[in-house]
Amino acid sequence: VSTQSTWDALNTQDSKILTEVSKSRRLVYLLGKPKPMISHRDFVFISQKVELPNNGFTFIQSSMPDAHPIVKDVVRADTWSVMDIRPIQKENQPPSSLCTYAIEVQVHGWIPSKAVDMASDEVPVGALAGIRDYLNKNKK
Repeated sequence: VSTQSTWDALNTQDSKILTEVSKSRRLVYLLGKPKPMISHRDFVFISQKVELPNNGFTFIQSSMPDAHPIVKDVVRADTWSVMDIRPIQKENQPPSSLCTYAIEVQVHGWIPSKAVDMASDEVPVGALAGIRDYLNKNKK
């Protein structure tokens, strides 16, 4: 996937690869979609894809806030995450995947607790649903 906004339209307004360090490592800029009571936040992070021997993948994101200039009227937040996707093959059933997703976000500013609760539920589910929909649309 070239950019997160391709598959995560629920949470991402824009994203772009700033630098392709290697085939599996990229420096990424992401502008999140503002939510009710939450102002614009952006993120700069290094994203590493690790291929697993069972055709699975682990994606690791680590914040690098100083790697891109600050954008006016946008709060620079930090994010660290791990997404592990592994294929599941069960006899007489279509292929499926198991995804484990852990994320920590430091928003750098006050956000009402109701908005945090809403985003905490919405962000991972929206990202996973976006990945599922993207993969279903782009099956080979």
